[in-house]
Amino acid sequence: MYLTIQRKNSWIAAVPATFITIAALTYILNAQIGFGLSLDTAYIGGAIITGLAIISFFWGLSRKFSADENGKKPIILDDGLGKAPAQQ
Repeated sequence: MYLTIQRKNSWIAAVPATFITIAALTYILNAQIGFGLSLDTAYIGGAIITGLAIISFFWGLSRKFSADENGKKPIILDDGLGKAPAQQ
């Protein structure tokens, strides 16, 4: 989300992230140590959960941009790690 909010090329990270999310979810749903579902069911479940994650990402992004346009307090993304410690 950081790259998109900063108006950077976020697709370079979003495409591999989507692929690895669906792969990991399919494994968790299919593996015996996970839910032990059949492979076909795991593929469908992984795709549905990944789709829900993508929808929630864009929903949160639209809320962030609409809050900025309406003058509400923006989300602060600075964690302060780039600043030098304060001198006392």
